[in-house]
Amino acid sequence: MFTSTEIVVSEAENAADRIQYLILDFKRVTSVNEGAINLLVDFIQSFYAGGLTVLLTHASAKYLLVNIIKKRIAQIDDIPLLNHGDIDSALEWCEDRLLNGRASVEPDFFPLSSQIYCAGFTPDELAVFESMLEPRTFAQGEYICREGEPADSLFFITRGEVRVTLPLSQRRSGRISTISAGSAFGEMGMLDGGVRSADILADSDVDCLVLQYSKLEKDSTEQFLGIRLKLVTNIAKLLSQKVRQATLEIKSLKN
Repeated sequence: MFTSTEIVVSEAENAADRIQYLILDFKRVTSVNEGAINLLVDFIQSFYAGGLTVLLTHASAKYLLVNIIKKRIAQIDDIPLLNHGDIDSALEWCEDRLLNGRASVEPDFFPLSSQIYCAGFTPDELAVFESMLEPRTFAQGEYICREGEPADSLFFITRGEVRVTLPLSQRRSGRISTISAGSAFGEMGMLDGGVRSADILADSDVDCLVLQYSKLEKDSTEQFLGIRLKLVTNIAKLLSQKVRQATLEIKSLKN
């Protein structure tokens, strides 16, 4: 309705100075009246005029919405407003453009010393730790890990990007997140010894340094114990941050 659309538009306008892309998902919208659509179209036009991008997902079945948009927005064929059927596709499109825009200012290679899980390592500890890791290379589109496989290793990305996906129905998959060079994945297995909870694919050619968790158990010297303690502490800190962020997001959904 007009009043609920007015709330959405107001929230988006308040965030306009902090965002570049806005996705409005109509999956749970049962109907849209003409007054709401006209308000939405005015907002979309002003957003694009300001150099920002709006994407509408799950909108194709809302025939009145699509018809009015096509009639009122003259440049509809030149903007990506209606190009994405679902939110996963729209998120991937936005992520790709954000990452491409960031590439020119970020280094191409992230050594182990710059990895967040190696924070606090001394030069000697870092050298010993790196000797435990196996360099691996993956081609773009290659599966690095599959859901259900043993979670027995930690991957430090030194170059490239990977995507985390979950299988969906009808042989589809949904992207959960993108992990870039300088970050790592697979840390949950170190704590619970379980199996992979998602698929990991190379979004580009990827270089990794891979730690087999079994190698951490082979030596009980003081130096190895120190390395293991720092690694586990860094992992625990980051996982704690992720839990706090997830809690905030859940709270925002309930408000």
